[in-house]
Amino acid sequence: MDTIKLKKLAPLLALAAIPLLIVLALLISPSYSVLVLDADSHYYRARVLFMFRNHMACKKDEALFQSRDIALAHQMKDSGIALVSLADIKLLEILPEELYGESESDEADLPVSHYGRFKINASGHIGYLYLSAGEKGVYGTIRFPDWGLGAYEKLKDIRIGKDTVSFTRSVTTPQEMRKTGAPVYFTQKYQGKYLIGGKIIKGQYRTAQGKFLWEADRVK
Repeated sequence: MDTIKLKKLAPLLALAAIPLLIVLALLISPSYSVLVLDADSHYYRARVLFMFRNHMACKKDEALFQSRDIALAHQMKDSGIALVSLADIKLLEILPEELYGESESDEADLPVSHYGRFKINASGHIGYLYLSAGEKGVYGTIRFPDWGLGAYEKLKDIRIGKDTVSFTRSVTTPQEMRKTGAPVYFTQKYQGKYLIGGKIIKGQYRTAQGKFLWEADRVK
């Protein structure tokens, strides 16, 4: 009789465990601060807990701003857990304190045109490249909406010179593979040159399969 009762209760116990597992995942997942430009052209601050498929789980600040500078100066206060579709995000800017490492380039002396949002074409794969600079160095993300899960990927080993840029895009851990939906581990090393006052970047990237061309046009 007790065995029959346990079998009947098993589905209910499984459902009850789901919220606990979600809370546990939120507690152990590494988080990072971001500035978001939504589909209505409003800026807000958030702290990403994790991303999956085409959604971002985050602690979202309730305050909305028309100006990027004002949003950056704002300190998060009234925030709650939110699930945001990437389709509702125009731009996701990872803030400087979340860098993989510091850049050795003297980015303070470089023109503003070296940073910003670019539309990238890497051997026919269309995506978006974002480069910026902070007190701790150069940082950036890249996203290919039609590749894998269309997730934002943190760039590594970013270096920006007088008229050159280089960075590494890679998936080398199980966590990165789950986040991006990559079918295999890979490392791509990009090198490019700024042209027409920083409006265009052209260069090549190396993979285990060889060298390929890429270019990017400034969007913002």
